[in-house]
Amino acid sequence: MSTLERLQAALAAEHAAVHVLAVVAAQAASAAPAAGQGGAFTLAAARHAVHLGRRDLLVDQLRAREAEPVAAAAAYELPELGTTTLALAAGALVEERCLAVYADLVAASSGRLRAWSVEQLQESAVAVLAWDGLPRPFPGADEL
Repeated sequence: MSTLERLQAALAAEHAAVHVLAVVAAQAASAAPAAGQGGAFTLAAARHAVHLGRRDLLVDQLRAREAEPVAAAAAYELPELGTTTLALAAGALVEERCLAVYADLVAASSGRLRAWSVEQLQESAVAVLAWDGLPRPFPGADEL
């Protein structure tokens, strides 16, 4: 897979992350007043903003390479979100999926793109901990 294809895969993952985290934030917001779960909403809203920024940067990167950025899907399959615990698990899943595409992008890139990809990989690894508190060995590289 080329660097361009990996950039497109990262953009596709960010499109999905933006969609799912908007739903997670809404779920957490509706649960927050009754259950004292304002922290879950705050985390979801903050991570949503991060993924929006990444999405926009990836679109710019692709256009700078004269490539047409992959469009967001019409719909995304959502994980179960009936409770705050499930919403937190969904947030962790989003970050884990992003970890995988950024690990691939690190492997295929160099220079500033690689440095940026490493930053996103690290940021998502820390975010997984914020979502569920469960550290992973070699985040984004399950084969290790």
